[in-house]
Amino acid sequence: MLNDTLKPGVILLMWHNRILLAPYIFRRFAPRRKTTVLTSPSKDGEMLTHVVRKFDAGIVRGSSSRRGAAAMREMVTLLQDGTDIIITPDGPRGPVYQFGPGAFKLAQITEQPMVPYRIRYRSYWELRTWDRFQIPKPFSRVDVTIGPEYRTAVPAVSAGAELDTERRRIEGTLTEALM
Repeated sequence: MLNDTLKPGVILLMWHNRILLAPYIFRRFAPRRKTTVLTSPSKDGEMLTHVVRKFDAGIVRGSSSRRGAAAMREMVTLLQDGTDIIITPDGPRGPVYQFGPGAFKLAQITEQPMVPYRIRYRSYWELRTWDRFQIPKPFSRVDVTIGPEYRTAVPAVSAGAELDTERRRIEGTLTEALM
């Protein structure tokens, strides 16, 4: 069980096109963990906010283009208090399956691990959206894998090539684990 394997206050990463069942799955298999989801301050993010709250999870609104710094400060505080943060590193606008810098920066600042949260639908419909959003077909098998933990080896004060190399290393590892 997730409650027994990870210390509280981790950064859970999943691809944007797999978010449909994520709140239900997390609440079902980790009911005692405090969880907050990073959502966009857009209209789509507002819809997700209503769904996530039904599953007793918190919300932080922000993206790279709006409220980014405020969202980062909120997430740092929540992680320090032992709340897990769920982030889609390729959202809210993509490109699909490309690891944006926000989750990586959060892991650097807080020194908390990033943990893949992989949801795979065996049979699904794929929408014609930027992220190729997936909707599982009725009675489809859903595989869920959480972990292992990844920690960044580059301190938050680093910049330039060292930082980009480490981000790409973790992106490759997480992409492999999340697909």
